[in-house]
Amino acid sequence: MMGLVMFARYGEDSPLDKGFVKSNDQMVLYFVMDVFKDLPGLAGLFVACLFSGALSTISSAFNSLATVTMEDLIKPHFPNMTEAKATLLSKGLALVYGLVCLAMAYVASIMGSVLQAAFSIFGMVGGPLLGLFCLGLFFPWANSTGALVGLVAGLAMAFWIGIGSFLLRMSEANAMGALNTTNLPLFDNMTTAIMTTLVSANTAKPRPTGVEALYSLSYMWYSAHNSTVVVVVGLLVSLLTGTHYII
Repeated sequence: MMGLVMFARYGEDSPLDKGFVKSNDQMVLYFVMDVFKDLPGLAGLFVACLFSGALSTISSAFNSLATVTMEDLIKPHFPNMTEAKATLLSKGLALVYGLVCLAMAYVASIMGSVLQAAFSIFGMVGGPLLGLFCLGLFFPWANSTGALVGLVAGLAMAFWIGIGSFLLRMSEANAMGALNTTNLPLFDNMTTAIMTTLVSANTAKPRPTGVEALYSLSYMWYSAHNSTVVVVVGLLVSLLTGTHYII
């Protein structure tokens, strides 16, 4: 909805093309500042509401993660833990998860746009979980061994493709930076145009092959690919280790 409203206001004359913003992630804030520039305080109120909504969601997620970790992973092994120690440990776990979130935010900032980073991370983590649920829902002859091995295989494949794609983009960006810093001799306009055409033709990006073709998979397909890996590997392992039917 906000994208349609911004397109209705700016059309093809995008602030990104004009250089007013440096990335797509800054478009919403620029749009708000542009609309509310004659109304003091409303732009700041919008930003405050934006951060407030984000902080409320993140804080509930931290508390949920800390509680699940305490109840399912720590308390079964330490049943005699006092409430004071459990409360202190829960706060420590929330702090640790917060630091992990900050690290992930830094990683997301160098992965491209926020939307791409969010879809990539969700596809890498949520895709195998989707495959695990589909394996249990639609294939009753799958056993626990197949589900576990399929989940591990899906996670391994997800992080392999995700990290490999990130490293490939970083290497390509560094190569482009090195190419842009090369100083070419300047001639007249005709010679410069011919040389530009030749350089563009010679530096055309070849079609990826082998492992690079796997790394070039769109982040929009991460969930489908990883969930399929979980289902296929889970079914194969279930057939090899002995299936059981749920009646």
